[in-house]
Amino acid sequence: HLLASLPNILGDVSPIELGYTFCRDPLPAGVEIPAEPFHVDLLDSATVSAAVAAFVPNIVIHTAAQSSPARASKDPETSSLTNSPECLLDALDALPERPFLVYISTDQVFGGDAAPYAPSDPPCPVNDYGNSKLAFERLLETKWGHHFAVLRSSNMCGPPSPYTGITKFLQWLEPRLSASDPNQVELFTDEIRSFISV
Repeated sequence: HLLASLPNILGDVSPIELGYTFCRDPLPAGVEIPAEPFHVDLLDSATVSAAVAAFVPNIVIHTAAQSSPARASKDPETSSLTNSPECLLDALDALPERPFLVYISTDQVFGGDAAPYAPSDPPCPVNDYGNSKLAFERLLETKWGHHFAVLRSSNMCGPPSPYTGITKFLQWLEPRLSASDPNQVELFTDEIRSFISV
């Protein structure tokens, strides 16, 4: 987990303060992470502003997302507000110094018909999820100068999240393959993706 790893990665570089945000539940009782929790709902700009003003970050790693393409298609407005939270940039812009922002985007900003892609290739999303992630990339380009980095991840696999138990693609797929005839599991037939183990 990123929160557990950062103090070890940074070592004795300098004293740092870590904060993390949660929308549904904070870390479970008994989990000791040297980080201050803040409740944030990206659909509620007041919670975003309050957390940013209370913590005053120098670096923000923005990992929150509505990451299901199916859910994004069913509710594109909520997906857009979650994946392209302009209220986050507004809150950060109100700070005395602009923090560096690392944004976790997606390979779905590309259309898939000209892979492999270079970072400079023109995006062409084919779904609402890709559109919403690209919208925030564009906001960063126009509003955030050179104080950001975009990481376009692909399909993440690995164990469930250690503290929240949130699952990834493989946890979704395995029971479907185990419980039925694998030939009955409907997946895309025109998609080639890379996997990242996290």
